[in-house]
Amino acid sequence: MTVIVAAHILLFAAVPVTPLNVYVNGEQQENVLVVKGRTLVPLRAFDDPTQFIYTFDYMSKTVNIINKVNQVSIQISVGAQEATINGKKVKLDAQVTLKDGRIFVPLRFLSENLGGNFIYDKVGKKVVVGYPIGRS
Repeated sequence: MTVIVAAHILLFAAVPVTPLNVYVNGEQQENVLVVKGRTLVPLRAFDDPTQFIYTFDYMSKTVNIINKVNQVSIQISVGAQEATINGKKVKLDAQVTLKDGRIFVPLRFLSENLGGNFIYDKVGKKVVVGYPIGRS
């Protein structure tokens, strides 16, 4: 008795995994977190002393950001589900995160509320945030 075993070989094309490229004010961000489809970047990505004033309360782990040009005041706390913009509570779609001693903030939320331009290229997996409106 002869048994014939047919072997089927399936070849799968390797699909390249393209990382998300994030640029804030012309600088590519190396430390980017993607949590549940939301992009977070280190707060220092928005470091521009001509535009913003930052303070950090270590006890409450709250960051206060003031945009001097647009007169916007934002308070965000590590782990919180909401922020305060000019005294009004606003729901966040991603939590502010503390990782490796850095505060990571929701990119779209912060860029739009600080007056920046936000562009997302889904196909190219690229996010570009321009300088806040009003920057000279």
